[in-house]
Amino acid sequence: CGTDNYSFTLVSNNISHDKYCVYNCITYIINKLKQQLPSLEEILFFSDDAASRFKQRYLIRNLTRMPYEYQLILSWHFFATRHAKGVVDGIGDSVKRLAWQQILTKKDKCENATDFVNIAKRKTKAIIIEEITQNDIDKSTTQLQEFFSNTSSVKFPN
Repeated sequence: CGTDNYSFTLVSNNISHDKYCVYNCITYIINKLKQQLPSLEEILFFSDDAASRFKQRYLIRNLTRMPYEYQLILSWHFFATRHAKGVVDGIGDSVKRLAWQQILTKKDKCENATDFVNIAKRKTKAIIIEEITQNDIDKSTTQLQEFFSNTSSVKFPN
């Protein structure tokens, strides 16, 4: 019973960070891990306290479906709010710093997510860096609209 750790930076020109974009990121990570580890049984996700992206009813609803879809045990762990000082932020910040240092040399231009991914991949092999395209997000929007339309919010008593 061993553990492997993987860090991901997923880049997109889409800046909405909505439920469809988040779904694509999670799906990409699960598929990549299943490729790397065919006997994978469990994934522990760690993320920061980004309530608008990760602590919302659509993600929670999707997480109730995904274990059946992927035949995996999935759990989600939230770090307390760290105001961009946590481990999760550090991974993305490291990738941004490496790309920015390369861009400052004027050897590379970065005009979009594809350029950023290409630069960043040349600068580090320790982090899995990929692009989530608008086309990917649009496909999942069509696929998930009905599923999400039946998602109710949870009301807590005062």
